[in-house]
Amino acid sequence: MWFIQQLLLVFVFFLFFGKYLKIIWKARSLPPGPSPFPIIGNLWTLCFNMYPETLSKVSKLYGNIYTVWIGETPVIVLHGYKAVKNAIVSHSEELSGRPVSNLMKDMSNGKGIVVSNGHIWKQQRRFSLMTLRNLGLGKHGLESRIQEEAQGLVEVLATQNGKPIDVSNFIVHSVANVISAVVFGHRFSIDDPTFQKLVAGNQEIIDSLGSKWATLYDAFPWLMKHLPGPHQKVFKNREYLGDFVSNEVRIHQQNESPEEPDDIIYHYLAQIEKRRYIKS
Repeated sequence: MWFIQQLLLVFVFFLFFGKYLKIIWKARSLPPGPSPFPIIGNLWTLCFNMYPETLSKVSKLYGNIYTVWIGETPVIVLHGYKAVKNAIVSHSEELSGRPVSNLMKDMSNGKGIVVSNGHIWKQQRRFSLMTLRNLGLGKHGLESRIQEEAQGLVEVLATQNGKPIDVSNFIVHSVANVISAVVFGHRFSIDDPTFQKLVAGNQEIIDSLGSKWATLYDAFPWLMKHLPGPHQKVFKNREYLGDFVSNEVRIHQQNESPEEPDDIIYHYLAQIEKRRYIKS
């Protein structure tokens, strides 16, 4: 029994030491920063959250460009206007990619504009901008939809008879309805339970991505993926949103496509059909 305990301790020691050497090897070509711990990196130093105040304190010790480690993942921090401007203006090509957190990557299965990079991202971005312009972005077409939703918001607030209320939910629902009109081709009633669940689920995802649980997931994805906790709500909400969008796509496919697509789903379906025709 004593021998097994000693063997286990030796194994844990070499595991931690190996992880530490791996981080030190990676750090050779990176900007300086606080010394990372094996496995957890600088999570302890950052209080398990990347708050601006904490990052500002670290910059006073290591300068405006430094490295912190989220688990075994290095994150280079640019602190201050000059550092950010120099990076964007002088090194725009090298910094054109965007970091993708492990939680977002697993949540989206690596698909979509938000979590993609390189050629796929450029294609999706080009198509999205073209589609939004066709739908009236920057023109009176989209402006009228916003004005219509704003008028509805005014009418809803008028029913409160001047009572003090929290208007954040009304504003969020109105903005979501503008997006829904562009993506799905129709809006929802604010009282619609499906719409309320969509908005609440999306907000929960946004809140979760900035939580300590998300930081832990990014550091230890292989472990957190199987552990229970608030971070698992992200996947449940993602599944619900995915099912809703899939249902909207099926409805669009069953309906006759208009000559001039009037929402993003119809534009995507038209583009898919065009690609099939070209390949055939």
